[in-house]
Formats: sequence, C-alpha cells, structure tokens
Amino acid sequence: MINHPSSPLSKQRNKSGFTLLEVLVSGAVLSVVLLALVMLLSYNIKSDDQARNRVVASELTQEGTDFFRQARNVLGFSGLTDTLSDGTYCLQTLPNMTAVPLENYLSSSPSSCEGYNLNWERTDYKREALVVKLQDQIDITVTVSWLSSNGEVSTSSQMRLRKR
Repeated sequence: MINHPSSPLSKQRNKSGFTLLEVLVSGAVLSVVLLALVMLLSYNIKSDDQARNRVVASELTQEGTDFFRQARNVLGFSGLTDTLSDGTYCLQTLPNMTAVPLENYLSSSPSSCEGYNLNWERTDYKREALVVKLQDQIDITVTVSWLSSNGEVSTSSQMRLRKR
C-alpha cells in the first residue's frame, strides 16, 4: 500500500511527536550542559576555599608580625635582641602580652613546628618565624603554610626591626 501525502495515514504520522533520534540528541545536549554546570560549580567551590585559606593565612601572618612588633615595644630593642636567638620559632599559639612574661616565651630555643596544628576554620595551618639578628636590626620572616589539594601552600611577611 502506497501512502500519498494527502492520505489520512500520512497526516497521522506527521503529528506523532519526537523520533527516537531527536530524544537521544536532546538528552545528550542536556547531559553536556548539566555536566558543564556541575564542573563550574565545583571549580567555584574550590576557588572559594583557596581564597578563604589565603585570607586566614594572611591574618595569621599579620598576627605573627604584630606579635614581634609588640614584643619590641614591651621589651625594648635591646631586651628583644637579648631574648631572641637566630633561628626558626614555632608560633602556633601566641601568649597574651600582659599575662605571660615575653622573656619566658621567646627565650626557649628556636624550634620549627611539627606538623600543621593550628586549626582555623576547617584547615590546619603552620606558623613559623625565621629570626636573623644583625648588628642594629632584627630581620623577621613570618610564614604561614597549609596543605591544599595541590600540595603545600604558604604566604609570608617580612619585617625589619631597627634600633630606634
């Protein structure tokens, strides 16, 4: 039986809906679009976490440099020079300047931190200060590091304390 374009059977076939090929193609296009959106969302979350870690690390670095600046103000340059030794100090916790004698806190021999044990907002950080004493100045580099999915990341701040 041959169908003519004007026959009722031919008109019924034209109104029948989507073919299997159209459904498969539209499903594939929708899958690609959804996959791209999920990947973009994942990238944004990862980027947001990295930015948050950098902000926290910057705050911890600033806190470390402020500690040494305040120690110089409390002890004086000569007192700080007498108290400090060249080397790396672990600054996981900083003492209250009025409650703990700074000489006791700083006079311990320099030692680097063992692991990441300064926890702040779901991330473990390590804060160390490298102290180098020169004749009329003290160079201090405070470094905060943490582990990310790409390995160890760090930020640092350098300052030079001079005899006034």
